[in-house]
Amino acid sequence: MEALQRAAVVVDDPSASALDLNNIAWLRLVSGSDLTAALTLAHKAVDQANTDDHPVGTLAAIEAELGDTDHAVRHVWQAIELRHAIEPSESDWYIVGRIAEQLRLTADAVAAYKRVTPAGDDGMSSYTLAQKRLAVLRPGKP
Repeated sequence: MEALQRAAVVVDDPSASALDLNNIAWLRLVSGSDLTAALTLAHKAVDQANTDDHPVGTLAAIEAELGDTDHAVRHVWQAIELRHAIEPSESDWYIVGRIAEQLRLTADAVAAYKRVTPAGDDGMSSYTLAQKRLAVLRPGKP
């Protein structure tokens, strides 16, 4: 994927911002490319911008994908708190679904994934990820 090749230049730049690192970590998550590197980038982004919910949410999503449910739960709650939110966001629901799926709570995972709506989907969103997981969990069902 060309975007990942271009991202390598940004990652190696010592002046890369937390936003840059977060976006590359998310790109790696969505593409399923080197999740260990994505985790490292997400940690760096959180270290640079620890009061921004986006890097914390990305970190939670990667942790959930890797099966580190304890940290994923802590970080998704932290992201929600940083937003001062009452309701989980689209990304939060995806993370909740991924955590449930890792814990083999398939019905709960499906219910969480269904709460992720396609608003502004660009193929790189939580909706895209949720749809991929639903296709795995419910083959042949819309």
